[in-house]
Amino acid sequence: MCKEEIYQSFKNSPNVESFAQCIEYCFSHEYIPGDKVDEFLFAMTTKHLMKFRANHFTEEEAKFIINFFSRRYALLSGIKQNVTIKILNEEEYEEHKKEYNSNGSADCIRNNDLHTLYYSPRVVEKLCSGDLNVFLRGMQMIPHEVAHAVQNNVIYKNGIHCGLLSPRLSIYVQAYESITRRVDPEFYDNNYAKLYKENHAEIVGLKAAMEFLKTFAPDLYKKYNQDAINRRIEKYEEALTSSLNVFGDNASHLRSMDNAVCFYVKKHPEVLDEMPILQVSFNKDGNKKSITELLTDRRSRLKEFNESSEDNTERIEKLNKLYEALCIDQNVMAGGQQGTKAQLKELVDYALHNKLYEFEYKILEQKLSHKDIPEELRGEILSWAMKNIIPDDDPPPMGMKAGH
Repeated sequence: MCKEEIYQSFKNSPNVESFAQCIEYCFSHEYIPGDKVDEFLFAMTTKHLMKFRANHFTEEEAKFIINFFSRRYALLSGIKQNVTIKILNEEEYEEHKKEYNSNGSADCIRNNDLHTLYYSPRVVEKLCSGDLNVFLRGMQMIPHEVAHAVQNNVIYKNGIHCGLLSPRLSIYVQAYESITRRVDPEFYDNNYAKLYKENHAEIVGLKAAMEFLKTFAPDLYKKYNQDAINRRIEKYEEALTSSLNVFGDNASHLRSMDNAVCFYVKKHPEVLDEMPILQVSFNKDGNKKSITELLTDRRSRLKEFNESSEDNTERIEKLNKLYEALCIDQNVMAGGQQGTKAQLKELVDYALHNKLYEFEYKILEQKLSHKDIPEELRGEILSWAMKNIIPDDDPPPMGMKAGH
């Protein structure tokens, strides 16, 4: 019986026989994300498994859930055509570890805009464990790897999501982590628990797993303490701002990676095309943009926002978060920069020729606080700069001079 006949039989007369046909079909055919009939048949089978078998699946049932959940989440994430799923046996897993130097229970391997998601026997074991917490961890690991595929599709030029999102700090940090991993072979293992990409994938994975249970196993969903789930998410979020270790030195997230990334970009300027987000802070020659180049670029982006008909409040907030990090959080001596003193001279000259946005004034204020300057002089500079300040929501035309 073909799937359309099974579908009609189930819809017209749902009974034990039609349900058995539905399950038999799903276990013997590949799930096609987005196909109306497949979506129905596989959803019904999944609901049955999650209601009567969840947390003590057989190996075959666990593999079914991994395949369905990963493909379904790839569909929801807009990358269904870019993902291949492989569930490994023990021998295959050992070969995979050797080939990719991997110790993880699951992996996302990128090849241009295509991604292969590998799930080891450890993930299957977790779904068959009989322990609610271990089971949830296994469920979390499934969309975790899909999240990595989405991250890559945002970072890399040939990714299908690249360019669809306004420049933001989260994308920039992910690109930095990807490059630092190329430069420092110990970076990933030394910092795994603190990496943005990993903690972001953990958050995505846990939220997606809970949503999956809510949809397909509401009774099981209710067994989990939502406050405990939220506390786990908060811990992942805290790790996003933690310090990292690069070549043995600990520093804040961006600052720790800056030397390694600047070195790599200078040597391989082609990476600016590979990861377009880096172009917000690097010139084509591989040197970092000066602080006034950054502020001028931000003005251009604000002008684009103001000319659009969209509500730009959230976009501007994310833009400001990115440019504050570029101006303040990175190493002022890396990538061709001359330090805070040189940046202050640039900013003062910039303020002489341009009315300052509120954002730009705050950058000047923060830079002054980083330098050992007498309080009276600092106050005089800020008072002088304040005279020409205008709100960010009423920006001057590009090139307007102070006092005009």
